[in-house]
Amino acid sequence: MLLALDGQCLERLALPVALQFCEGSAQRLDILIAYAPKPAMSLLAGFLIELERRGLDYRLTTTDRELSEELAAYVHRARYVSVILLDCLEHWERERNPVLDSLRGEGYRVVSLLDHLEGARTTYLSASRKEPA
Repeated sequence: MLLALDGQCLERLALPVALQFCEGSAQRLDILIAYAPKPAMSLLAGFLIELERRGLDYRLTTTDRELSEELAAYVHRARYVSVILLDCLEHWERERNPVLDSLRGEGYRVVSLLDHLEGARTTYLSASRKEPA
């Protein structure tokens, strides 16, 4: 699985959903973040800690290129990726992005995390709470 994020408009609500998708179905999560400013990396820190706590291996890659430019190149280099997790498809499909159309045509499953938000928020919150000692 590849979690592809744009650091300039990172949607923090998508991160718990990404955790839910990974548990039980992914041995490793690749994370590609374009334009990773300090606030975005700070937001990701808690997510990465949670991945480690749950025993999920990850690989974090940053780029200064547009996410749409880097996405296809990344998945073609990382042939083991079959699922692409995006926080939201709205800005991708607003302009009818040929990158996603091409990747779907090649057989990649593209998932909009915010479309799965409600169920994941409940799961993440209950798993994150510490039990009283």
